[in-house]
Amino acid sequence: MVLKHLLDTNAILYLFGDRLARPLEPGDYYASVISEIELLSYPSLDAAEENRVRSFLAAITLVELTKEIREITIQLRRRK
Repeated sequence: MVLKHLLDTNAILYLFGDRLARPLEPGDYYASVISEIELLSYPSLDAAEENRVRSFLAAITLVELTKEIREITIQLRRRK
C-alpha cells in the first residue's frame, strides 16, 4: 500500500530548511495550488530558490481547488 501525504506550505518550507523533525516517509506527495502560489510569490526569492521550488513541485502532484475540495477544507478548518 502506497501512503499518500498532503504537504502544506509550512511543511515544504521546513523541508527546504532542513527543519523537519523526521525525514519524509516514502509515498505519494501532494500540495495545493495555494502552496504553489505562496512558495513562488516571496519577493526575496532568488532564481536558484525558485528553481528548487519549481523542481520540487514538478516531482509531486498539485491539487487544484475544486468545489468539493473547497467545501471539505472549510469543514476541516471549522473543526480544528
